[in-house]
Amino acid sequence: MSGGLIALVLASITGLLAVWLWLSQTSQVNTVADVARAEQRCERARFDQRFDSTLSASNPQSQSDAQRVARICAEAKQARSEQRAAAASQAAQMKQLQESLSNSFKPTTSQPKEQQK
Repeated sequence: MSGGLIALVLASITGLLAVWLWLSQTSQVNTVADVARAEQRCERARFDQRFDSTLSASNPQSQSDAQRVARICAEAKQARSEQRAAAASQAAQMKQLQESLSNSFKPTTSQPKEQQK
């Protein structure tokens, strides 16, 4: 009876750990995809600005286009820095989880070795 209960608890913990890992991985993939989209928008805006400047020498919209490009590229830079911070946080969480799991499976003794003899 006790062995079945232990197996049930271990299976529950393993299942929760698997769900947590899956959710964190999904979140990381979504963040990376969002950053890639933001960087693509920045590159596209830069290209559009260069293309427009080569076709029309004096365009009154060039100032607003430059501001738009700066805003879009700033958003991409912010998204990249947030993604790096999230990745660092997730790496720290994984390391902490790994340490806690490795410590939980180490045998512990309640008495010092000198008293055990």
